[in-house]
Amino acid sequence: MEGISLEGKAQHDEDAEKFLAKNKGQVLGILEDPAERELVQRFSGDSAEILSADDERRLAGVLERFETKIFEYEKSDADPEAKRVLVTSDNPGSWNAVKPLIAALGQDSRCRGKNIPRSVACRAGRRCSAMRSLLQTGNRSTL
Repeated sequence: MEGISLEGKAQHDEDAEKFLAKNKGQVLGILEDPAERELVQRFSGDSAEILSADDERRLAGVLERFETKIFEYEKSDADPEAKRVLVTSDNPGSWNAVKPLIAALGQDSRCRGKNIPRSVACRAGRRCSAMRSLLQTGNRSTL
């Protein structure tokens, strides 16, 4: 963690430990890589363990996947009166219902842009790549 103070790193490590202790089952349910699963098991176990620099980087990568991201799409040629839309979906069932809406908003002149928070449910499968493709049909997208 370059550019972060020792206090900041300690707080980050404590937050990561709390997150994994609270959400261990969900995290392990999503991870497919056996080495990542073993790392999470070790880090979130009862006994404190000092991780190697490589393990810290790998664990940071695992934790990053569980952070909420926001996909953003903005129409550069939108009507000045057009509105921005926030769309959220936190499970596969609602994602299937929202997907056509997201596509339709890209064509609607009343919509200037859309923001879509990506939750852990999205990271579980192919929905993130589907979301990227839905958003990248416009002039600008940020992931």
